[in-house]
Amino acid sequence: AAAPAAAAAALAASQTQPQLQQLQQQTSAAASSSSSHTWTAQLKLLQADVTTPGLSSPEPWRAFGLNPGCDLAACIEVVEHLELDAVEALGHSVLGGLGPKIAVFTTPNWEYNEVLRQVLGAGVVWPGRPGRDGKPLRHGDHKFEWTRAEFRAWATGLAQQHGYSVEFEDIGRAIREEEALLQLQQQQQQGTADAAGGGINQSADGSG
Repeated sequence: AAAPAAAAAALAASQTQPQLQQLQQQTSAAASSSSSHTWTAQLKLLQADVTTPGLSSPEPWRAFGLNPGCDLAACIEVVEHLELDAVEALGHSVLGGLGPKIAVFTTPNWEYNEVLRQVLGAGVVWPGRPGRDGKPLRHGDHKFEWTRAEFRAWATGLAQQHGYSVEFEDIGRAIREEEALLQLQQQQQQGTADAAGGGINQSADGSG
């Protein structure tokens, strides 16, 4: 179900020039008959299964009434909800078929899971299928969770095949897992020490 939504997000960024010209003509006609008017934007939302291999070339997109080369295609937290063969088809459909000027892909990285486990605690049940370490993934619908290196390899290869340059940026504040885990360990140790100290003081006070 995530793939059509991703297609809709990408397709929504592009509106054909004839449609815009028609809209402008209609608005101009309305303006000439009235001194006050409201500009109206129209957006045609299309849905397509972008995991279909046939969409990896521009022709099917033109059949939808779209000229490949829209400004932006965004797949935000989408790929991890697809099986790997569908992810491969998705990448080629977006870059090879839709051909946006910019494409943005985001996905949660597997290395951060241990930080989340430490923060959330052992009482939180993770709903996902077993991951590479045998522990459940973050979400019940996640088919996989890539490491940073795996995501970079996929995106770099895809970009090279379709003539794109590629840049990577970590999202969020705690983007260095080893440092985050060390800080959590230090906080836990400090908390244990404070609790022990508090117990001694309370006992001493109680004994008068």
